[in-house]
Formats: sequence, C-alpha cells, structure tokens
Amino acid sequence: MIAKASVPQDLHWQASISRHSDDHSYGTDWWGRPTVQAVIESVEKGWPEGLERIRAALGQLSIPKLQSIRRKRSRSSFGDEVDMQRVYAGDLERAWTTSVRTMSDVRSTTPTSILVDICGDANCSSESLFWSGATAVALAEAFHRSGRACEIVAYLRTDNATERGNNIFCAFKVQPAGTMVDLEHLAAVLGLSGFFRYYGWKAIHAVPANDVVRDGLGHHNGNLPEGFTSGKAVHIKAVNSLESAKRFLKEATKGL
Repeated sequence: MIAKASVPQDLHWQASISRHSDDHSYGTDWWGRPTVQAVIESVEKGWPEGLERIRAALGQLSIPKLQSIRRKRSRSSFGDEVDMQRVYAGDLERAWTTSVRTMSDVRSTTPTSILVDICGDANCSSESLFWSGATAVALAEAFHRSGRACEIVAYLRTDNATERGNNIFCAFKVQPAGTMVDLEHLAAVLGLSGFFRYYGWKAIHAVPANDVVRDGLGHHNGNLPEGFTSGKAVHIKAVNSLESAKRFLKEATKGL
C-alpha cells in the first residue's frame, strides 16, 4: 500500500505540477496532451485520440498470434452430446461431439501478468513513453485472441528518491485478469506520459512525514523489486520506439 501523503509533501507535489503547467516550455511533448487539465480529463473521461493512436500502433506492430487454448468441438464415437442426424445416417463413429482444448498444457490457463514500466527520466519525451504502453496493449490483444487470461500492471520505480536515500516503487493494476480489454482506458493510463507525470508523481510524493522527496525525484530504475511476482509474467521495460517494440514482441512471445 502507498502511504497517505502528508500536507507538506502534497504541497511539494502541487508546486511541481504547477511549475510544469505554467512554464510555456512544457506542453504536449511533456504531458502527451496540451495541458495537465487535459491529462486529468483524458484519464477520467476517456481519450479518443489516444484510442486512435493505439489502434494505429497495433497495426504497425502486427500483433503476434499465440497458439490458441480455446476449446474446439471434436467428433468421435463418444462424447458430451449426440447428433441424432448422424446416428440415423449410420455415422456412429462421428455421432458424438465433445469440447477439447487445443493445447495439452493446463498451466496455459493460468493468468499471465503483463508488467509495464511507465516511469521515465525528465528528458523522456511523450513519444518514447508511449511505446511501452502500446506494446502492453498488443500483448493483451494477443492473449485475448488465444483465449488466455492476463492482467496488466503499470509500475514506476525511482531510486534514491528521498532525502533519506529511500527508493520508491508504486504499482497500479490497470486491467484485472478475466476482464475485457478496454483500449481507450489502456491508452490513457499506459500510453499517456501525463499519467506518470501527474498521478505517478503524486504517488511518489506519498511518503511518510519523516522523509522528503528530492526535487529530482531520484533515478529511474526499470527493474522490479525482488519477489514482486510469483507467477507467470511478461516484463516490459526499455521499450521506447516502434522498432524496439517490434523486437520486444518477437522475443517475448517465443514459446508462449
């Protein structure tokens, strides 16, 4: 759990947000939207432009086709249901149907965690931060098409982030396992740099009252804390362009 921010830390966060909002050198390349208010509205009400961009990205990425685990109907001389028309025709060897999986490995039905690093340094553009989110959506679509369950967790980690030298790690469950893929929601959370630079920064500042977040917010570290995951997981980090997204998807889907 993330500790509730103290009043001084909350003011520190608000001052940082105001500085980046008021300075005319910041804008779409920083927030991914023209203003911080536009970021908030996109996350809370939807981001149609982001949805279109995600769809365009999926077309460029060529979503990998994973081996399906969906049940298929199979005919034989025994099974779950009988086709009386085949019985009357004397085709007893194919009169019964049953549902079978196309893969024998039952472990494939266990949900997979897609873990997405949404953090970035100050010099990261909104374009570079977009591609890790697009990659996560492409993977989620591939899992859905093959009949597999997955969850998506966005996270950020920054080291030596406070005056006491503490590291900060925050995770956001974006899509629980077993739910339909909501592309517009995923676009606003995973593909919008402003989500990290507004909501992520707010989470970073939620430290105990006896500590203070450094002005530079520490150093980005894309690695997960030891023991964070115990099941099957695909870890997306250092994906910041179309080409790196293509390479990642090719390697990550081998053997799935």
